[in-house]
Amino acid sequence: MKLFASIIFCLALTGILIISGTGCGQPIPPTGGPRDTLPPLITSSEPADSSLNFKGNKITINFNEYITLDNPFEKITYSPLPKINPVVEGKLKTVTIKIKDTLEPNTTYSIDFGESIMDINENNKLTDYRYVFSTGPKIDSGVLTGRVYLAENGKTDSTLIVVLHKNNDDSTVAKEKPRYATKLNKEGDFTFRFLAPGNYYIFALKDEDGQKKYDQDGEYIGFLEKSVTAKKKKKIVLYAFTEK
Repeated sequence: MKLFASIIFCLALTGILIISGTGCGQPIPPTGGPRDTLPPLITSSEPADSSLNFKGNKITINFNEYITLDNPFEKITYSPLPKINPVVEGKLKTVTIKIKDTLEPNTTYSIDFGESIMDINENNKLTDYRYVFSTGPKIDSGVLTGRVYLAENGKTDSTLIVVLHKNNDDSTVAKEKPRYATKLNKEGDFTFRFLAPGNYYIFALKDEDGQKKYDQDGEYIGFLEKSVTAKKKKKIVLYAFTEK
């Protein structure tokens, strides 16, 4: 009788636990929380952003969650343009930049990551992030802004780029790599930041082959005949056209 009573008690207790949701025989799946909509956050970088007298060849940027890189070769831009692009790798919670070019003295460099950094789980993108450093004692602060229109219809084309050269020889834009280059946004606007003081010659290009040169027939090109300075605050307007 004692054994029978014990069995009845155990069965009754098991039923109560199952009904109350605490029994191990009926696991309740997690309901989850709200969807993560936040981009990865930078927790630290080595060297620190905006470092002066930079002498190394490696930069590490750490995040608060696991990240991945989306097409870094096309989406990351460098200023001034290097002869050899850095090697950029994303692993776990860290982005590593290995500099392969010889850095110039007393020069401000910026790395614009575009929308290349995003978290692994929800693909939330980190936008408008630039890492800046200088090999000299100061960060250059020159800025140039403007918009590019297509001369034939007044519309904009976000696939164009804008480049800056230090000289204005007839063959410069066709044969030489520019000092600086940047992309247009959806509205056709461009912005150069952290420019060194001085005069520049500005061009808008279609750049079909990615060489940042006007080297193919039928490509769009726009330019100003006079040089511009990095201290100019007024917006620049360029009209791109084809030879036709």
